[in-house]
Amino acid sequence: GVADLIDMIGEQVPNLPWLRLLYIYPNPIVLKMIDALARHEMALNYIDMPLQHAHPAMLKRMLRPSNLDLTRRILDHARNTLDDVVLRTTLITGFPGETDEEFDCLLDFIEEQRFDHVGVFTYSPEPGTVAFDMADPVPLEVAEERRNAIMELQQSISLEHNQRLEGETLKVLVESIGEIEDENGDTAPVSVGRAYRHAPEVDGLVFIDGEQPVGEFIDATVYAGTEYDLWATAESVSS
Repeated sequence: GVADLIDMIGEQVPNLPWLRLLYIYPNPIVLKMIDALARHEMALNYIDMPLQHAHPAMLKRMLRPSNLDLTRRILDHARNTLDDVVLRTTLITGFPGETDEEFDCLLDFIEEQRFDHVGVFTYSPEPGTVAFDMADPVPLEVAEERRNAIMELQQSISLEHNQRLEGETLKVLVESIGEIEDENGDTAPVSVGRAYRHAPEVDGLVFIDGEQPVGEFIDATVYAGTEYDLWATAESVSS
């Protein structure tokens, strides 16, 4: 159904500038959805698939899809089908029963897949949920240590991805104007926006020198990539 919906939007709203799908469940139908994204220029080459973990036993305890072969197949299909696709996931550390071995499996998976964006949360017990009464709770300090280990690994991966973009020109939606201060205390205007690589509120930002038209798409050339954000200079207003 989602693939058909993408095709319908592409056909009936051809001037829509961006169409972004979020929170995609790892399911075989996603393969057809990816094919539909490839058929429409408005559909962004951005896959947000919150996997939560990467160890089959852990995923079963979470009541999440545990077929990692399918997950890898979906991610590979996205990379092979969508040009410069951006992959995002979210993960949980410290879920009841998570062992060192299961966490190491998760780290290995992150290193293997090299996602562009990763969000990590520590497990929080909520009354009324299935997990609330599960045995073998993980101490909060252990969950936080594991979260920090993932974030440290992901920072190096994200930095590598962003530095590869240096010299590239991206279409950026300008969302606000701010100021930047140099080492001498002098301030200058800077525009803040997002490229197709950045979903609202959860991913990094593109900082563009000078005041650019808020609410407009502009072409901007990246001159610096950091762990989370891009710095760029404006080229022109995009259609």
